Order: sequence, then structure tokens, then C-alpha cells
Amino acid sequence: MKRNNIAVSEELALRSSVVVRARILEPGEGSKYRWAKIKVIEVIKNTTGNPIGTTLDVAYISSEDPAFLAGDFVAYLEPYNVIKNDGVLKFLDGSLHGGTTR
Repeated sequence: MKRNNIAVSEELALRSSVVVRARILEPGEGSKYRWAKIKVIEVIKNTTGNPIGTTLDVAYISSEDPAFLAGDFVAYLEPYNVIKNDGVLKFLDGSLHGGTTR
């Protein structure tokens, strides 16, 4: 499926609590996880019960290079802590590569 000329993976969307079309603003900092700041362009899916703002801080494994995320992408997100469900999110499986499509 395509949305505004960007591919949306139905398989990844099914595994995600939140799916947004986004653009990275800052790659973030951190040790085990880095916290990227992303601009939300469009909310495609949100089953968390928490509101999605115009920007989000989203966790990903710090060993991954966010440089490949230049431009718009689809982000597949899940709760950072499924027990708390406090609105804190990470890319699917904590991975930029596995949690995004272009």
C-alpha cells in the first residue's frame, strides 16, 4: 500500500501500535538507546489510546546510523514499555532499519 508516494508495509503496520509518516529532526543521544526527535506529518494508525503530537521522541538501538532517514519515511512504532503504556515509543523491535519504510 502507498500513502502519499511512500510505501506502507501492511505486515509491519499489523505489528505496530503507532504508524506515522514522519521526518527526522534530530538523531538524538543515548547509550543503549538513542532518542530521535521526529516530526509527525501524518498519523496512519494509533491504537495506544495516547495522543500523538506533532513531534515525538522515539527510541532506537544506538549502534544504528540514522543518516539513511533523510527525507520522509513511514515509522512503525511500539510502546517502549508495554506494561506502563505511558506514551513513550520506540521503533519496531528498537530498530531504525526494521521500523521504517520509504
